Amino acid sequence: MPQTVVDRIQAQPPLVHSGGSRYWGLAWPALRWLEENVQRGMTTLETGSGASTIVFAERGARHTAISPDGREHEGIKRYCTENGIPVEQLNFFAGSSHEVLRDQWNPEPLDIVLVDGAHGFPYPVLDWWFTERHVRVGGRVLLDDAYLASVNVVARYLRHSPSWELEAVAGQRTPCFRKLDNGEPTFEWGILDRHPRHDYLPPPQRLAAWARYRFVDWGPLRPVARRVALVRGRRG
Repeated sequence: MPQTVVDRIQAQPPLVHSGGSRYWGLAWPALRWLEENVQRGMTTLETGSGASTIVFAERGARHTAISPDGREHEGIKRYCTENGIPVEQLNFFAGSSHEVLRDQWNPEPLDIVLVDGAHGFPYPVLDWWFTERHVRVGGRVLLDDAYLASVNVVARYLRHSPSWELEAVAGQRTPCFRKLDNGEPTFEWGILDRHPRHDYLPPPQRLAAWARYRFVDWGPLRPVARRVALVRGRRG
């Protein structure tokens, strides 16, 4: 049977990272997902670059890749050229994604966004924040390494947002979310605030803080607590 682009990458991974000495890439199930879902003519973007960039190019997307090391971009273009993959629709930015997305990228409607750039907090959040409003309704966002806390906070938000739905999980670390409408995050109490965490407190204080939040601040005892506070205020 003829090999697909992911078959070829898996058989001989392109050494485009660490100055041409290493291969880092999406897990194979995530690359397969891209191979199956990216369609010719789509407009796509990723933070990071590597094997995924090659798949986007081979599938005929008009694709933007953002990563700090321009040598990666040259290695990717060289691999594509040597393997008959067109590079005319590839657009690279060498720089930190949050700065490129803010200052250099020309926003356009996007069909697929892959967040796989800097993994330290808050960079995955910023990658999502600068791109999500440009994702078409029906478009998708993939979050690689979503088990990491810095990425998982975005995944948690999207799982609870009425404007997004979890469509698939490619392998065990790359969830795919589909945009349902153009609803925006709230400025005040938001979706994640329904599930408070008090892990910044010493362990003995966590249960008391949770109980106060659950039953007094925002629970059945809230009216009583407000009346007590009002009476105390008048006496004061």
